[in-house]
Order: sequence, then C-alpha cells, then structure tokens
Amino acid sequence: MSFNRGNQDLKEEVGDSVTVGLVFTPENLISGLDITLDYFDIEITDAIVSTPRQFILDQCYGGGDTSFCDFVTRRSAPSGNNSAGSLEFIDSGVSNSGGLGTEGVDLTLTYSTDIGPGAFRTRLAYTYLIDGYSIPLPGADKDEFAGEIGASEHKANWNFGYKLNDFDFNWSLTYIGAADFDDQFLSGFGIAPGGVGIGSVTYHDVQASYHISDSTELYAGASNLFDKEPPRILSGVSGSSTGTETDAGTYDPIGQSFYIGFRSKF
Repeated sequence: MSFNRGNQDLKEEVGDSVTVGLVFTPENLISGLDITLDYFDIEITDAIVSTPRQFILDQCYGGGDTSFCDFVTRRSAPSGNNSAGSLEFIDSGVSNSGGLGTEGVDLTLTYSTDIGPGAFRTRLAYTYLIDGYSIPLPGADKDEFAGEIGASEHKANWNFGYKLNDFDFNWSLTYIGAADFDDQFLSGFGIAPGGVGIGSVTYHDVQASYHISDSTELYAGASNLFDKEPPRILSGVSGSSTGTETDAGTYDPIGQSFYIGFRSKF
C-alpha cells in the first residue's frame, strides 16, 4: 500500500497552446452531416503532475536528489516474508514539473436524419495522440508518454440516438486503444520501451428517457453495460491509481451499474 500526497508549495501553471480547426458541411452531398477536424499543440510550464514512483526510487538511490527518499518508507522489523529494511511504502505526490506537452488531432463527425417515424442521430469523436511528454523535474530529461497507459494513441466515442415522439434512446461506445507501461518503469527491469503493455478496451453505455412534458423527464440507463473489467495494474506499478489496481482516471474501476432518475425544470 502507498499514498498520494498533496503539496502546499505548488505554483500556478503557465501554458501556451496552438489550435487549428476546419469545419466541413457537405449539404450538397450528404444532408445532415458535419465534419470537424482540429489540430492541437499544448505546452505547459511548471505543470502540476504526480511524480512516478519509479522516478522517486531512481532519484533517491543514485539519482542525485535524496529529498525523494522522504517518500520511501522501509520496514523497521521483519513482517511475513519481508525482511527488516525492505520497502514498505513508496508514496507519491504532486509537484511543479519541468513541463508537460501534448500534440494531437481531433476528428468529429455528426449526422442526423429522419428514419421511419422518428429521428436518428449519431456522433463520432476520435482523438489521435501524435506526441506527449512530461519533464518530472526542471532540467530533467523528457519522459515521452504518448501510447502509454493513460495516454493511448487512439481514443474514440461513438454515440447513437433515436427519438420517437416522447421517447428518446441513446447508445454510447467508448474505445480506449492499447497502451504500454511507462518507459522509465520498464527500464528499471531491463525491459525495452513498449515491451509490456495492455490491450484495448471498449465500454457500452445505454440510456432511455420519456418526456412526460416539456419540463419533466423520466430516465433510466446502464453504465458499462457488459461489465467490462479494467486492465489490472497492481498498486505501486506505474500507471496505477492507489487502491484501484488500475488507472482509474482512464478505465472504469466500478463495473456495471444501473440507474433511474426523474428530472424536472421549474
């Protein structure tokens, strides 16, 4: 078990970004279709990041910054198969890094048309991550993270909807592409970058609603409909959120869930 700490000495982030976008509406070819293509390049100075545990160990033992040893706790006495002096906790904390950058392309397609007695709609949002890096400490080397856990090169969300009178149905698919473990973490075991990773994951969410009136709606749905389990990443391993044994910011650590609700506007 390990802990994630805060930091009262954090400074605000400063960022520069470049975005270029195109919008294409081919009404003469396919009525109801809209296509948006955006390029983004974002660089953040003094970015607030969580310090990878492997980086903490590398800095503490031979990395030249023994202050990181404050995050490491060793056992004072034998415990089970663990000897006295063995590693017990490797905590992590947030700090102002040497920088953070990400570059990629967003593609969005929306389409709507009448089918039968109702209205059909669909929306596809796809992101391709060209490059991504973090600098754990000012002056440190870049840690490339594009294609690694939490930053898959390919991500997409595809939404389908159909509205018939007062009934509305929606189906959403979320795709997260395959990813590798952090290069620095793998290097600690003599494994080449990209040598170990996890596969792609797709989640399905559904929702149905009934509009009782213009201001009142009854709805119900299911998240992670097919109970897709998240990729297992042991706590303490780079990419894992403490206590969840996965990257909880990227994958669903809860599993299948159902809900029902009532919404009214006054």
